[in-house]
Amino acid sequence: MSLSQKSNKKHHELSFTQKCIILANAQTEKDKNLLTPFSFIPLVKLYTATQKQETFSYTKVKGGLFLLEDKNQENKKYYIRIFDSKDYSLRFNLEIDEQTKKNYVKIESNFYCFNLKMGCLGFLFSSSEEAEKFKNLFDKVWLPSN
Repeated sequence: MSLSQKSNKKHHELSFTQKCIILANAQTEKDKNLLTPFSFIPLVKLYTATQKQETFSYTKVKGGLFLLEDKNQENKKYYIRIFDSKDYSLRFNLEIDEQTKKNYVKIESNFYCFNLKMGCLGFLFSSSEEAEKFKNLFDKVWLPSN
């Protein structure tokens, strides 16, 4: 699947104030542990594609991308969430399990997606550096402990 040229434009960075508000909203749930450092809150656009589609469609969801851990579970649960960059509301929530994690793949230097049974969920980052940094953060969660 490839992104259209139009959807591959860079988008703006989050301001310090936006980061503070989004971070506050992300931490409102007492049972969740924020794994995304404050210094790094990537701004992403969310895309989807069904199994039959050959291109991704923009969902109009754009905001700060977070990785969270549920501390109250015996078997740790992880979530990826997007908080809107304008009204700071929760716009996207996906529980990540071991199988889902394995299906997080690079499509382009600044575009990664989850290949799921129902289709694909894609994240367009503002730069390839942000995409790679989030991928590294994401991978650290599942490194085997020795």
